Amino acid sequence: MSNYVCLEGVVESLHRGYGFIKGDDGGTYFFLFSPAYVIGDMARLTEGMRVEFGFDPRRLVPSGKNPFAAIVVIPEKELSLEYA
Repeated sequence: MSNYVCLEGVVESLHRGYGFIKGDDGGTYFFLFSPAYVIGDMARLTEGMRVEFGFDPRRLVPSGKNPFAAIVVIPEKELSLEYA
């Protein structure tokens, strides 16, 4: 049984191997770590890009403040903007 919740949001910041996604749920920030399973290539993620993602609400970063974004999907329309 899956405990993942699916949301959409915007990539707010990216650094070497990690970043944050601001969820459309009212402003929760989700921690994005490079081992997350990214469908569409992590290297293509850019700040301001809209993404779909899944997270397990029981799994938080060690500080206990932000949930981990475990599965991130870059919608095809976002990828096609790169080549427009």
